[in-house]
Amino acid sequence: MSLVQGYSSDEDEVPLSLMATVDTKLVDVNPETSAIEEKFEIVEVESKPFQTPFKRGKNKNKRRKGNVEDDYLGPWASYEETPEEKVSEPEDDEETKEEEDIQNSNEVQTETKPTTEYLAKFDYDGSFMTPPPLLGDHECFVPKKVIHTYAGHEDGVNKLQFFPGSGHLILSCGNDGMIRLWDVYNDQELIREYCGHSQPVKDIVFNKKGDRFLSCSFDKKVHLWDTETGEVLYTLKTEVQPTSVMFNTVDDGEFLVGLRNNKIEHYSLNLNANTDAGESVLTSVQTYDYHLGSINGLKPFKEKFLSISDDKSIRIWNYGINIPLKTIMHPTQYSIASVAIHGNDIALQNMNNLIQVLDPKFKFRKKTFRNDNITGYKIDIDFSPDGKIICSGDSKGFLLFWDFKSGKLVKKFRVSNKLINCIKYHPQEQSKVMASGTNGKIYYCD
Repeated sequence: MSLVQGYSSDEDEVPLSLMATVDTKLVDVNPETSAIEEKFEIVEVESKPFQTPFKRGKNKNKRRKGNVEDDYLGPWASYEETPEEKVSEPEDDEETKEEEDIQNSNEVQTETKPTTEYLAKFDYDGSFMTPPPLLGDHECFVPKKVIHTYAGHEDGVNKLQFFPGSGHLILSCGNDGMIRLWDVYNDQELIREYCGHSQPVKDIVFNKKGDRFLSCSFDKKVHLWDTETGEVLYTLKTEVQPTSVMFNTVDDGEFLVGLRNNKIEHYSLNLNANTDAGESVLTSVQTYDYHLGSINGLKPFKEKFLSISDDKSIRIWNYGINIPLKTIMHPTQYSIASVAIHGNDIALQNMNNLIQVLDPKFKFRKKTFRNDNITGYKIDIDFSPDGKIICSGDSKGFLLFWDFKSGKLVKKFRVSNKLINCIKYHPQEQSKVMASGTNGKIYYCD
């Protein structure tokens, strides 16, 4: 008997699978020996293809036909789909390229095209950019109540910026991807909308004159806007999400972008460049890469600039030099959410519910300002124009004001039932403050 089914030895019977080649059997009697001899007449016939046993797999009821030597893989063969089950794939790369081109074209069509709309009913002597007469130095006081509420943004406000010098306009950006310019002195209405980002706008900043401003968003774009016309003068696309922007205080044609990958990119922009002659509109000046965490803020500091980061350090830089002029770190230091500067004093909003202050020698003062409801939130802080008051918001909707000299809490009042993360002192008025938060409204306090 054969050891393997379907195969035979010399002593075994002829297997059934080979009987296709046997046609007849003849019997012949030998007269000398009277023995019966069996003779076989072999007739060539058309052989049928060998059929393999059923394959083990997902579909056990299907057979696979083919040549034994070429197709049979043994009991360890993997299951293969029948031609009916196989999904047709493009043999050429041309089809895949066409699909990619279609996808790319769709992405281009869905990109947000920068637009703007003028919504005010009047102009300031022909232009809303014309500021009112500037006031002289004056003593600042603490506001007591909300005197006006702006509609703001639907999904929360991320940044507020007064028009430099006069403060007759206030610029805001929010999670709805919009940037809005509001009137402060007259009818307190919405003057212009700037729509150019497809995701929440993280930061905005005016240049010295206020005729231009920068905006950065989670859509990895940095726009340079014309404040009056709403035109996008230039768009920079970054590899990672930008977190903060700043104009060079020495050269207004340069700007800096803080990124989430721990770097600060420094660019020079020449809008009058002749591209036909090979001149570059945007030039990379320097990359500052000493931080070990995401950049949380950039601030001008005299003729230098200051950066704060998640790596719990403060670094002061000279423009164009990738070596920090000063690095302030401490073992007990927490992550720094925001920073405010007045003269030589630097105030830091830390994630341990404290506002710490650096003296002119960049050492931490013993005096601190405690706010019990700021941990885990990026809440702005600000100085009054005379530097006597420091203010902040908190996660429960309160505004807090401290006397900077004594460190005592002077005033605390509630303006919202949600987080207040933006606060700005008016650059000219004695006791007026703008504040906003996650409910989207902007509160004008006096």
